[in-house]
Amino acid sequence: MKNVQVVTISDLQDFAAKVYANGKTASERFGMTWDMLSELEEQNPKLTNKLKSPDDSCQVA
Repeated sequence: MKNVQVVTISDLQDFAAKVYANGKTASERFGMTWDMLSELEEQNPKLTNKLKSPDDSCQVA
C-alpha cells in the first residue's frame, strides 16, 4: 500500500520557504555538498533526468 498524502500549493510553498530559509541551498539544508551530489550522480547516472533546454544550448536536470 502506498502512503498518499494530499498537499496544497500553500503547503508546497511553505516547504520550499523552509528549505531555502536563511540563504541556504537545498543541498545544504539536507546536509550535502556539491561534491557529494556530483559523486552520487557519477555513481548513479540515471538518478537525475537530464533534459535539453528549449534552445538546445544546455542540459538541465
